[in-house]
Amino acid sequence: ALYVDPSAWRAGVGTALLAACEGVTVVWVLEGNVSAQVFYRRHGYYNAAVDTTVTPYEDGGVKVVFDITEGEPVLVDQIDVRVDGPGQADPLFQRILRHLPLHSGDRLQHKAYEDIKNDLQRTAATYGYLDARLIRSDLLVDPPSHKANIALELKTGDRYHFGKTSIQQK
Repeated sequence: ALYVDPSAWRAGVGTALLAACEGVTVVWVLEGNVSAQVFYRRHGYYNAAVDTTVTPYEDGGVKVVFDITEGEPVLVDQIDVRVDGPGQADPLFQRILRHLPLHSGDRLQHKAYEDIKNDLQRTAATYGYLDARLIRSDLLVDPPSHKANIALELKTGDRYHFGKTSIQQK
């Protein structure tokens, strides 16, 4: 059983537990974890089945239990990440392209997809490609076939440089 106390949500605990369960055919999330479907989708499980049980207590309260079966994960089918424009051969971008955190056959991880976009944009802004724009950022998920296609394209624009700089103190 997988349960994360609400006080520990959004701290990486659920992600670590899910990673530890990799290879287990069924993982259950219990005790009112209402955000479980969102959590599972972010980790590539789009076909999670939810079974809800409501048990009334004598004092008028209720206990709600959500049993969630994660189902088969969505895998990355195709991934196409490109850098176009004057900066396409820049080693900074080439390093990102060589070390992508997602590959064909991997379980879809929304965070890894967002990390690729952020790395491209942050690198462009940090190293002078101030006109760089993501002209394509597609994440197409087909839950019935358990496949996802990713297409990202950054157009760099020109790289800006400082000219001769002088500093004078008065």
